[in-house]
Amino acid sequence: LEAPRAALARLEGFGGITADAIVKFDGYDLVEEQWRRACQVEARMVTEWDPLYPEALRTIYDPPVFLWMRGEAVAADQRAIAIVDVARAQV
Repeated sequence: LEAPRAALARLEGFGGITADAIVKFDGYDLVEEQWRRACQVEARMVTEWDPLYPEALRTIYDPPVFLWMRGEAVAADQRAIAIVDVARAQV
């Protein structure tokens, strides 16, 4: 988030629009608040690159880059489904 725009724009998968969005990002307070709330409820972040990330989500168009997870993952979770109202979602 502190990298210069030119360096971001040169990264594979990035371009000028993405670089501009990162440079102009002004949501640090929101990010810190979400992180604080996640810690309070003992949630952890699971990214697309984490083995716990649901395999079915990897195959959809535009999967979420990360999920918040509480508790322990078990093999049966790979068949679970969830509906999330992003307008009302909270940690």
